[in-house]
Amino acid sequence: MSDIRDIPGIGEKTARRLAEHFTSQEDAMNTFIQHNVAAIAAVPGIGEKNAVVLMQAFIFKDENISPDSFLKTPEAQRVYRRLLDIIKSYASTKYARYKLNIYFPMP
Repeated sequence: MSDIRDIPGIGEKTARRLAEHFTSQEDAMNTFIQHNVAAIAAVPGIGEKNAVVLMQAFIFKDENISPDSFLKTPEAQRVYRRLLDIIKSYASTKYARYKLNIYFPMP
C-alpha cells in the first residue's frame, strides 16, 4: 500500500486530516506501518475507537488476511472474543484495552 486512501475506511476527508496532522501522507502511512494507534487516535475527528478500526483495516489489507479466514465458525469467533475480553481485563489503561483489538489470530 502506498496511499493512505487505500486503507478501507479512509476517504478524502480523513486522508486530508491525517496528512495535515502528520505533515504528509507518507508520515501518516508510516504511523500505520508502526501500528501506532495512539498517534492515529490523536488526529482531530478520529478518536480511539475509530483509530482501532482503521488500524485493523490497515493490517487486514496489508497482510491480505481477514479474521474470518481463520475464525471460520461463530463458535471460534465467540471463543476469540471471550479470550480477548479476558486479556483486556488485565490491561491497566483504556488505550491498552483498545490496542489489544488489533491483535488477532493469523492463519
